[in-house]
Amino acid sequence: MIRNDRTFQCIINDRCNNNCLFCIDRNDGKSAQKNKDCFSHNRTKSHLQLVRLLHKAALKTKNIIFTGPEPTLNNALIEYVKTAKAAGFTNIRLITNARRLSYMAYAKALISSGLTEIIVSLHGSNRKIHDALTRTKGSFEQTTKACSNLNSLRQRHQFVWRINITLNAINAGDLLEFYRLALRFKTIASIGVNTVIPSGNGLVFLDRLSPNYTYLAESFKNALAGLKSPSPQRIGLGIVGLPVCLFKKVEHIVGIFETALINKNKTVRIEERDPERIKGKLCAKCKYVSTCAGVWKPYIKRYGWKEFIPVL
Repeated sequence: MIRNDRTFQCIINDRCNNNCLFCIDRNDGKSAQKNKDCFSHNRTKSHLQLVRLLHKAALKTKNIIFTGPEPTLNNALIEYVKTAKAAGFTNIRLITNARRLSYMAYAKALISSGLTEIIVSLHGSNRKIHDALTRTKGSFEQTTKACSNLNSLRQRHQFVWRINITLNAINAGDLLEFYRLALRFKTIASIGVNTVIPSGNGLVFLDRLSPNYTYLAESFKNALAGLKSPSPQRIGLGIVGLPVCLFKKVEHIVGIFETALINKNKTVRIEERDPERIKGKLCAKCKYVSTCAGVWKPYIKRYGWKEFIPVL
């Protein structure tokens, strides 16, 4: 039976041309792949095995996401996207740092292969912040050039593209300027804010990246307040990874990535559940206990529950 509430995660590469401080796939240079919100996790070595796997997975879902660490480093990515389309996948997504898409010929070939959605990771409004987080000189220039290419291609090709940022203590104060940069690309569908997952490098550098969730939440709210009018078009703006109680009076922004305009919509979107996110004793009193995804265990282990006050 085909289930379109599931996504086939296709990991086609274990290398990356960035070295992000918060990467969950790295731990002092070592791969630390973790199977999360998908029903399959595969790192096949054989091209033929992967092609067969794509056809088999298409019998269960029409959603596929190509990931890595950096999937564009696999030179067969375009062929795999074409195979996925031929197999019957209708929602073909890619998560990428997009550096290789700074070359227009490659970006155009990738779009033409059948991709329906591209999610670009960009982590600052300038090279100083972004390159500090990626620990890769020149990565900001390449990723923003890729965004320009996608913005141009979107005017002639049918696909959706988004920009995601991983919010942390280093770039939180830059978030408003980051929004202003991202909104220059008129064809983006959403700007998503993730927070650091305490796994891999994200756990190693947790004290440096996420010393206080309240600060991150306030930085996010202040950036939205400073933005005022985000865009003349509908644009998704939201945050995931932090508990709803840190967003009193603006709870509707938690978990929204794809369809919400900044407005007075009070609908709270439920985040995907993760066993590593937990709730405290007082959470049972909160009006959002059934919709909030909780707090990461390693964060609570280090900093406790004192900053999380139930919304009554």
